[in-house]
Amino acid sequence: MELLGKTSLNQLSALSKRANLFFGVDSAPMHIAAAVDTPVIALFGPSGAFHWGPWDNNYSSEFGVRSSELKNPYSRKNGTQTFGKHTVIQKDWDCVPCGKDGCKGSKISDCLLDIGVGEVIDIIGKYLRN
Repeated sequence: MELLGKTSLNQLSALSKRANLFFGVDSAPMHIAAAVDTPVIALFGPSGAFHWGPWDNNYSSEFGVRSSELKNPYSRKNGTQTFGKHTVIQKDWDCVPCGKDGCKGSKISDCLLDIGVGEVIDIIGKYLRN
């Protein structure tokens, strides 16, 4: 069943809540999944996880941290990082994150294209086995 263009934000939220896992790119649906407590595996390219990574809602209560004391859980500049139940997969390249909409004006980000299928399958497998 194709839901593209036929799903409201409320419906997307309800679908995300019922899902065992969200897998996708840095996007609004990724943030919706994280907000409804669905584990997220997100591919990040030129955007920085330290600004845009999915937030684990249970972080402050699990670790007894007040909101005024919260620090960025994605502390590295790039690379694969996990925060609570969420994982961001990103290349560990010097140019990442660059914030550009593609390499050399191409509208295609090599740092996204170069993420290996095997790496993604391994991480998804770990989530689904738990």
